[in-house]
Amino acid sequence: MNNRIPHYLIESFITAAEEPSLQQAAEKLQITQSTLSKQMIMFEELLPHKVFAFDGRKKVLTSYGSSLYEALKPKFAQTQELIEQTSLLFSQPENVHVRICGRGEFLDILAVNLKFNGRITFLPMNNESALEAVLQRKAELAIVHTGIDSTEIVMKPFILNEFRIAVSKGLLKTKPKAEDLTEKLKGLPCLLYKMHDPVIENLLKSWKMTFEELNVHRTYPNYTTLARMVSEGQGWALLPSHTAIDETLNHVIPVTMSSSFNRKFHLCYRKDISSASWLKELLSEIKQLS
Repeated sequence: MNNRIPHYLIESFITAAEEPSLQQAAEKLQITQSTLSKQMIMFEELLPHKVFAFDGRKKVLTSYGSSLYEALKPKFAQTQELIEQTSLLFSQPENVHVRICGRGEFLDILAVNLKFNGRITFLPMNNESALEAVLQRKAELAIVHTGIDSTEIVMKPFILNEFRIAVSKGLLKTKPKAEDLTEKLKGLPCLLYKMHDPVIENLLKSWKMTFEELNVHRTYPNYTTLARMVSEGQGWALLPSHTAIDETLNHVIPVTMSSSFNRKFHLCYRKDISSASWLKELLSEIKQLS
């Protein structure tokens, strides 16, 4: 078998294998059934074995044809993705569809403030899933706090996440001094990001307090929502610096913790799209928000 098989014949074969009939396959390919039949004859002539057989009047895959389909399908899908990905490099921003993934509270900030002309889909997910999405070309851009050892990935600094305490002025009339802070907060309801949060545990350690001494009122895994709950007077919370909080309604108090808990977040994307003009425009706009 010395002849190279044209790409369009492979596409026609895969479509014919997936559709219930040649007529439906032809419609999907936007060609006539007669044309598709001729293409399948050409395809078989370039191969050492038959790919189709007849089961009554119905055309079905042979064992060889089925094995060939299973081998070609993922490679063909990857080729299509690579074509689409490369095409993005030459697209104007208004014609681009960008998928951005990461923690919901960061996506909230971008969703409200980005003026980018292209289409954006925001995909909330954890750090590991966001990295994997970029690697597998299921997202163009991710916001992550840990990197990955890959020559295919570019990491750009995004934001340093420091923490502060926010408490409603309705719960505390005057802003507490540092030496009075723990005593003032002990009796107030506490709003947690999650029950086993290493950041709050580090804070308690610096205060020489146990978790049991907290008056836990609510636990909700979204800092934006926690900030809103604080403003509504439901309790106090430990919030990262990127989370907006209304300082006319709340006291905001910086806290001192181990620097290891001040997370550095990065923008992560594949190296093969780094020269795209739309990406440079988008990164420039995001940088102004950080």
